[in-house]
Amino acid sequence: MVGMKKLVAGFGLWGMVAICPVAFGQGKVGENIPGPFHPLVLNGELADRYHCPLSDFGSRPTVILLVRGTDVSDGWKANLGALNGFEGKLHDLGMRAMAVFIDDSFKEPLALSSIDKRRDLQDKLKSLLGTTKEDPFPNIPVCLDSGDLLGRYPIPQGAEASVLIVKGFRLVDRFDLNPGDATVEKMNEILKKAEAKLIDKKLVQPAKPRLKPRIDD
Repeated sequence: MVGMKKLVAGFGLWGMVAICPVAFGQGKVGENIPGPFHPLVLNGELADRYHCPLSDFGSRPTVILLVRGTDVSDGWKANLGALNGFEGKLHDLGMRAMAVFIDDSFKEPLALSSIDKRRDLQDKLKSLLGTTKEDPFPNIPVCLDSGDLLGRYPIPQGAEASVLIVKGFRLVDRFDLNPGDATVEKMNEILKKAEAKLIDKKLVQPAKPRLKPRIDD
């Protein structure tokens, strides 16, 4: 009877483990990121295509901005402008950055959702971002994805956005922003921390050329 109780308890524990996957949103610094994903790119040369920017970035230092929702306020445009300027300033040092707006009313992968609904949202978001005529964020891919992405890259409950600081495919740091916290001042503060954590400032300076040869040359 005791053995049967242990067996039942074991099955119960196993069931709890099976239905409670570990959330990356609570993952520890130093863990691997969950891997590639294929959002719909809204700007640049890859606009209107499903593409994984992480596959292009490789192991370079990367800032991944995940935003819950598709209502692009002037505040979010300012945040994207800050991210765009940050990447442009540090591009030659290997830094990369991307932004993904997530509409979790789409539960399935975006490519499998209703084409009319998806196109309406795509056009709306491109119009709000100002990417339909001239790209205001040329240094970063701005993307759209569905709630399916949150299964691997979750944003904590109640948070509006998450900023993931990544290098070598590992999570270096993360910042979860509650509604009202995602100001451009806060974004710039986070980006300064990302620069300090991701960019090696100890690069050897190139030798200055000599103006004239030494006698013993």
